[in-house]
Amino acid sequence: MLELSPFTERKRRGRKMKDSTILFQKSRDLLSTCRTEREPLREFRWPNLRRFNWATDWFDHIASDSKKPALNWIDDSGKIHTLTYGQLKDRSDQAASWLLRQGVGRGTRMLIALDNCTPLWELHLAALKLGAVVAPATPTMSRAGLLDRLAFAGATMMITPPEIAESIPRGRTWTGVTVGGSVTGWSTYEDCYSSTHRAPLQSELDSAAPYFLELLADSEKNEGSLQGRLHSQYTCTVGILADLHFSGLSSGDNLLAAAPLGSLEHVFLNVLAPLAAEASTFVLPQVNTSGSAFTNLEEKVEVTHLYVQARNLNESTFLQEIASRADVDVFSSDTATSLWALKNHDSSLTRNIRWGIRHRKTAVGCGVLPGSTVGNDTLGHEVSLLNPKTGLPEREGEIHLSVRDWPFDPPLQQAGCRHSSHTSDLGMWPTGLIGHRESEDGITLIGAV
Repeated sequence: MLELSPFTERKRRGRKMKDSTILFQKSRDLLSTCRTEREPLREFRWPNLRRFNWATDWFDHIASDSKKPALNWIDDSGKIHTLTYGQLKDRSDQAASWLLRQGVGRGTRMLIALDNCTPLWELHLAALKLGAVVAPATPTMSRAGLLDRLAFAGATMMITPPEIAESIPRGRTWTGVTVGGSVTGWSTYEDCYSSTHRAPLQSELDSAAPYFLELLADSEKNEGSLQGRLHSQYTCTVGILADLHFSGLSSGDNLLAAAPLGSLEHVFLNVLAPLAAEASTFVLPQVNTSGSAFTNLEEKVEVTHLYVQARNLNESTFLQEIASRADVDVFSSDTATSLWALKNHDSSLTRNIRWGIRHRKTAVGCGVLPGSTVGNDTLGHEVSLLNPKTGLPEREGEIHLSVRDWPFDPPLQQAGCRHSSHTSDLGMWPTGLIGHRESEDGITLIGAV
């Protein structure tokens, strides 16, 4: 029988857990037991959680009345501030109730252009509770870029800092909301904290519903032909179990995730993964992967887990800062080419950093080390070696993940957006990694395509 974490066990004794909540927790705890054991991993199957709302069924359950720190940030004076799980739950309820009165509901698309700040976490949770869709942007985008993305996403609400809002003419088809100040003609997000009116919430219970609209990286270079992928609530909130297994993040840990704003990795690793693990995360206003930034932060807080993309690890100062650290668990993900190039750049890092390739449909990460062994199964998906030219099985070839059994995909609801799938008709996804089958039970990573 799986044991529950002490924190969750207290909550279980305090209130009744829904069957879907128990199933999510059991799936999470099963993966936590097999980070060093191969056999339990083969037993893992993606849970059937069709009627499941992660924000209300999981997060609200563990967060209600909890004093456990959820978000930590440092102000300009160097003072550390903390938002507890209980406070984040209450704020996300306030945000959801306020957004509902603004007309946001199931399927509503919101363009959110904010730096890392606590309202960003509140808005993601509120979107999940309401069944709304988050379309990400960054405050550094041009006015034209933001309006193009607003139109592409079909968003009926734009949420930005006031200095951005002042430069954007109000539209007739969308509502403007500012965070951190007021602008004439725009609603002010902070009003949700002072409102005494709470609209009754009927949470979304279809985990196949769209939640996150990812802009394809290559489309940013050609704004005239934007393309995106719709990711379901299931992909993001249940698929996050892959990141917990890959990262080793668990209850009580403190995560610093330097994932790019607006990216799928940011949603997974900055927002959702720590809350799924019952861990804490540090909110940095902007992503900074310099060695000095990491050192300055460590002087004030205890970081147990650090995430960066492989391309950002090429900064020599950062390499020097983390290469010798035994007290910080470092993990990274990126394209296969970037990971392999970094391995060749400084092979000493392979002793300290776990790498992963993310499958953007299922969020499954193929967590590996160069020269290490990958099993025949990873998080419920079969691993195969296929010849890149013929597509036939080979003893040495490109590592593919089978995604035939991935439970739920969001429906396509807008021209220009497509399913979050890289799979062929056979349901096999190429990782871009080259492997050699050493035995029936293991594949050794030897390079990238």
